[in-house]
Amino acid sequence: MGYIFTTGTCLKSDLYSVIKNSLINAGWENKSSNATSDYDVFYSTGESGDKKLVFQMRPTDITDKNSIISTDLCSASLRFIETYTPGSNGAAGTVGRPSETWKYFMVVPSSGTMSKDTMMTYRINVNKNRLIIVIESPSATGVGSVLNYIGIPDEIYADEPDSRGLIYATTARADAVNNLLISNSPVNIAPATSATVRPIIVNLSPKNPNTQGLYMLSEFYYGNTNEGTRGKLTGIYGLPNDNVLHGSIIEDGSRQYFVVVPGVFSSNTFGSAALAIEVTGY
Repeated sequence: MGYIFTTGTCLKSDLYSVIKNSLINAGWENKSSNATSDYDVFYSTGESGDKKLVFQMRPTDITDKNSIISTDLCSASLRFIETYTPGSNGAAGTVGRPSETWKYFMVVPSSGTMSKDTMMTYRINVNKNRLIIVIESPSATGVGSVLNYIGIPDEIYADEPDSRGLIYATTARADAVNNLLISNSPVNIAPATSATVRPIIVNLSPKNPNTQGLYMLSEFYYGNTNEGTRGKLTGIYGLPNDNVLHGSIIEDGSRQYFVVVPGVFSSNTFGSAALAIEVTGY
């Protein structure tokens, strides 16, 4: 699997379209039969072709107000509905878990405002399994960046058919600190009635760089004591926030890793103050 992030710029008001179009161009379908009631319903069979990944997303916040397209507010929202059957002739579809709660999807790590006409930089990697996006605000704003990860990783270690293993990880307003959100349990565990959290498992270097001047990048896993390790968050790495700045480049032969130091806002999934993604032509 390739994990090179591509870089682009757009107005803050266009970020939702960038995310939506990136998913569709990578092979996800928008199954929504009624955008007013069902918003966007993204569906994918995954890279393996045997999944039924599905989640709802909208450009408004968890109260369905303050669209990031038309206002200066900074939160879209999503929820893990697990199943969806479109309606006929533009009618509302049937949502598998209609009581599922909406979760924050921040495009700026702030509860305040940022003009919808602000030019943003994004770095994105997407396939039929998942989308990872880093969104950077202009440095003059002082609010920093945010990283969001939706889908399934490319390495999972449990039997998770359909959409049971769908995850959401974020550096801003996670459901619980050092935890990601997951749609359901594996098949050999009793199913959950709603999406729940799982701890992140990561072992960061005690010092970066080490005495030889080398930076150590750590991988993220997730799971709990009932399920064990369920998967690895492929495509991103962790490192201590030592001797790095946002935008620092760590080189490993021909590979270049862009350091992401996200803005601090509420709970961070990752248990790491700095992250790294692979880029070229940064």
